Amino acid sequence: MLKLSLLVGLVGCATPGPLFSDHDGPRGAVYDDGTSIRVTGCPDGAAFGCHTPAPGDAMTATVDGVKHVVPESSEGAMQDQLLGVFSDGPYQLTLPRPADGRLGLELAGAVGSFVLPTGFAVTRPTAQVSRAQVLTIQHEVLPGAQVWGLILTTCGTREHTDLVEEQTPGVLEVAFPSDFAGTCTHDIHVDQRVVISGGELAIDAIRIAQVAVTSTP
Repeated sequence: MLKLSLLVGLVGCATPGPLFSDHDGPRGAVYDDGTSIRVTGCPDGAAFGCHTPAPGDAMTATVDGVKHVVPESSEGAMQDQLLGVFSDGPYQLTLPRPADGRLGLELAGAVGSFVLPTGFAVTRPTAQVSRAQVLTIQHEVLPGAQVWGLILTTCGTREHTDLVEEQTPGVLEVAFPSDFAGTCTHDIHVDQRVVISGGELAIDAIRIAQVAVTSTP
């Protein structure tokens, strides 16, 4: 199981500059929890990072017929943006999810229109588990999706964040921290990332489902 322990403070933070100097053009990402969407845009991507916007670069998002300016801002970032910590661009805005699931984007002169992925069913075996056991969460798999689990653990004043890549399609295995005492709560996000092309743009569409459990030693 590939498991990355990351700091929550990384959420929404752009890298200070691209690791490589290649120029991949504009790219976007949309984080969708079924109620709201977090729209992000990079005007010129690199292998790891995003080039600084050039003079005249801008981004807009159209939801339910209303066009919104997407500013350079990390305010209100979603925790699930850990998935895009090395790729999300400086343009970021949270909006209500489109009623019809359709999203229009304009980014650095490129235009795209997208239909966001639908929700998916998630099944957990129990609401309370032992941290000595591995929790198995079953879920529907969106076509072409890469699936990750974001596990946000709180035990009293202690907090812990894990990002786990799914190894078996439709089955997310979650191992809990073993060094925490007492009862803990776990907010588990099942994140499915699908690449969608529309017009002159392609985006990562990340559909999010959430499961809450408590655990004891």
